[in-house]
Amino acid sequence: MQKKYRLGLLFGGQSPEHNVSVQSAYSIARNCDPNKYEVIPIGIDRRGGWHFFDFSTFCEFVKRGHALEDAPCINGQLFKKAFPFDPSNLREVIDVLFPALHGRNGEDGTVQGLAALAGIPFVGPDVTGSAICMDKEVMKRVLQSAGLPIAKFEVCRSINDVNPETLREKLSLPLFVKPTHTGSSIGVSKVHKPEEVLSAAENAFQYAEKVLFEETISGKELNCSVLGGRNPYVSPPGELLFEEEYISFDIRYKPGAINLRCPADLPPDQIDEVKEIVSKAFSVLQCEGMARVDLLVRAKDQKVFINEVNTIPGFTKDSYYPKLLEMGGISYRAMIDHLVEYAFARFARWKKIDAIEYPNLVK
Repeated sequence: MQKKYRLGLLFGGQSPEHNVSVQSAYSIARNCDPNKYEVIPIGIDRRGGWHFFDFSTFCEFVKRGHALEDAPCINGQLFKKAFPFDPSNLREVIDVLFPALHGRNGEDGTVQGLAALAGIPFVGPDVTGSAICMDKEVMKRVLQSAGLPIAKFEVCRSINDVNPETLREKLSLPLFVKPTHTGSSIGVSKVHKPEEVLSAAENAFQYAEKVLFEETISGKELNCSVLGGRNPYVSPPGELLFEEEYISFDIRYKPGAINLRCPADLPPDQIDEVKEIVSKAFSVLQCEGMARVDLLVRAKDQKVFINEVNTIPGFTKDSYYPKLLEMGGISYRAMIDHLVEYAFARFARWKKIDAIEYPNLVK
């Protein structure tokens, strides 16, 4: 009988997307093949504390809606070494780490660096790709330097640098105001008048030290799921259908507010163009394993723009990443298998590189 992999499922975290992460982890845990994986849920509470569950306790915890701060710690059953916590101890109890964290301190390379230092294979992009995509400014500048299409933008690092009239001249109105380090549309506003810019910026600065101001691209909103490495699988683009002016945090998680049409209502040649742009962006941004790429198709000329790239997309039952893969023929369970297999394959590559010795460098 094949040995089960001990899958450490990391969730929660200190970002505003904490609750979304809990639901993502729950969906992953429920869809793992029980013949292949022993799921070990590891929750990080809003204060940064780590909580170790067994599978049944975790499922009961999510159903009851407990806060992680109140969760039972069973680290005594899992860890034989006492705290202070040493990340290398994780090697004693898990074979591979699946970060289901969204936002800062999880999706930004911090956890990926922790896993790399601990010598544990992990799912998703590495430190570089995670850090690039978490910072909307850096991501856009990398895409721009590669000649990939993005909307015009400006960045301010202080509320004192925000000049509504200058932004109107450069980007026109309406424009979007976004924190550089959040997902799920947290802190995002769409402003139509110069007098709305400062208050929108002040709101965005609550969530990040930089704020992005971006021109509005009116047209279709698309999502593509990407799975794999250097020659990844790119799902058919899905089109988000909604009645509101833009997708705010509340709309994003309001049942029935957004419908997904897949494939998108685009001619076949443009679907091919979208998938080619997505594949190039995945490579340029140093992504590996998984990402969800969000795009815009401008109504007036059908030009395609890259909007954002999410390196740990949502995994809930309603999330677009698994849905689009399923529409492309890859089931949720198969998706997990592919992600774990890629994590092990990359780890093997890294170990091979680390094994190289350089005797002439040290005398």
